[in-house]
Amino acid sequence: MIGSPKYRMLTPEEWDLMRDDFVSFLISNGIDAAQWIKIKASSEDESLLWMIKFSDVVLQKSLEKIKWLEFRSSHRLMLFKCDEMNIQLAAVTSENTDLTHFDEPDFSMVNKSDISLFVQTKPYHPNREEEIFRMLQNGALVTDGVLFEWVSKAVEDLRNLA
Repeated sequence: MIGSPKYRMLTPEEWDLMRDDFVSFLISNGIDAAQWIKIKASSEDESLLWMIKFSDVVLQKSLEKIKWLEFRSSHRLMLFKCDEMNIQLAAVTSENTDLTHFDEPDFSMVNKSDISLFVQTKPYHPNREEEIFRMLQNGALVTDGVLFEWVSKAVEDLRNLA
C-alpha cells in the first residue's frame, strides 16, 4: 500500500516548475530517464511513491525557509515569528478598531483604550514544519516580519513604562 505525503502532493503547476528538480532528484536516487520510463510503465505505485517523496522534500525545504507568518481579521492581528525551537506570537486585538489595514505602525494606535497587545512563546506541536504547514493550510500568510517586530517592541516599551 502506498503511503500518503507528509504535507501534500505538489500541484500540476508546481510540477511544471519543478520538472528539472524532479529529474535531478531521481538521478540522485539512482534513477535515470530510461529507468523512470520503465517504472512509470510497470508500477504506478512505485512512480507515485517517488512523486510523494519528491513532494515531501520540496515542501519540507520550503517550510524550513519560512520565518514569519500572520493571520488577519477585522478585530485581530496575529503575527508569528518562527524560530528554530519555538514559535512567538505578537497579537493586536480590538473590539472597535478595524485592524484589516493595520500595516503602518502608529504608536498612537497602541494608546487607544480598545487596543490590546500581547506577546507569548510556545514550543511547536508536533514540530516546526508541520505546525507551519497547518497554519498555512488554515489561512496564514508568509510575511517579512516588520509588523511582528514593531508589535513586539511596542509591548516591550509598554512593559518598561509600567
